[in-house]
Amino acid sequence: MQGLLFSRRLFIDSASLEVSNLKRLLYTSADVRQAVVQLFRSSSGRRVAISAFVGDGAEAYLPKPKGLELICWPKEGGTNPDVLRRLMKRRVKVFFADSLHMKVYWSEDQGAVLTSANLSTSALGSGNLKEIGILLPPRRLNIDRVIQSLKIRHVTDAELRELDRRHKEYTVRNQRASKKSRAESYNCLLYTSPSPRDRTR
Repeated sequence: MQGLLFSRRLFIDSASLEVSNLKRLLYTSADVRQAVVQLFRSSSGRRVAISAFVGDGAEAYLPKPKGLELICWPKEGGTNPDVLRRLMKRRVKVFFADSLHMKVYWSEDQGAVLTSANLSTSALGSGNLKEIGILLPPRRLNIDRVIQSLKIRHVTDAELRELDRRHKEYTVRNQRASKKSRAESYNCLLYTSPSPRDRTR
């Protein structure tokens, strides 16, 4: 019986030690933003950002952009080609990977943030999206093993132009759908609003 209790205590202590090796849990979008910015700002080594989508405002969350490796999914409506061009002008190395959903922000000497947040103001800034994450210490995540699973490719001008075309088409479709939805809502209100005579009864 004592041996069983000792084994159970050893298992619990080991699990507690494993959890304690996490620097901290990031409970809010503000926590995630602060951790990502600080991780990249403080790093003097290799840096990698893996984000399914790269949207408006992404530049604000990538201090010291020169040499940073950015991997994203060239999906219209999610990744903005104009933002990618601005990042590339700042010497960010951009790669594409299809069907990407993970969000990992990693540096060689500062650790890694695993999170639900894409690289955009919607997720990390004023977009009011609810995000969460975990900050891992250095050397806990094998970033090359992660990258090898993604089948990444270098960005080409042709693929950026294609993303331009699809992104603009998506924006137009979305605007039309939004206008149609507002019109239908307005018509619904007209049909359901009581007449002046009804309101006096």
